[in-house]
Amino acid sequence: NSIALLLAYGLSVLLGVVMARYKDSRLDKSLSLGLFLLYSLPSFWVATLLLLFFGTPDYNMQFFSITGLSDLNYGAPFWTRFGTVARQMVLPVFCLSYGSLAAISLQMRGGMIDALRQDYIRTAYAKGLPAGKVIWKHAFRNGLFPVITILGALFPATIAGSVVIEQIFNIPG
Repeated sequence: NSIALLLAYGLSVLLGVVMARYKDSRLDKSLSLGLFLLYSLPSFWVATLLLLFFGTPDYNMQFFSITGLSDLNYGAPFWTRFGTVARQMVLPVFCLSYGSLAAISLQMRGGMIDALRQDYIRTAYAKGLPAGKVIWKHAFRNGLFPVITILGALFPATIAGSVVIEQIFNIPG
């Protein structure tokens, strides 16, 4: 759960800043559309499709194990076990994090757009600061507040969704 939230927050913050920086551009509109499409897909359906395509030999793309954590060798060295667990957790972590991606990204976009409209941002541009420094040093801090506040709502939703994902991927929770 925590890895999925960290991944969702990391990607969403970057996407939100990029979308706010290039507001109303083709990039902003296409990212918004893609994020809304991801948000509309139910996680149990995506998890089932991922297992079907990437976990069974039917499609010749058997990259991930579908047995859960049952084939873990506890006598193996640490890095071998870590690699095995990491490979088996890619699909569940993706299924837990993609739904939050749209909500957090659009919240970050809105917060950044509000921050970029403030007087101190115009002052920073008028002083001759480069755009990257103005965005990341000045606007980013204030644009991050709405994203931090929705963590309280996303954390329980991620835990509730993990029960279904654990059952689909055969992970003892």
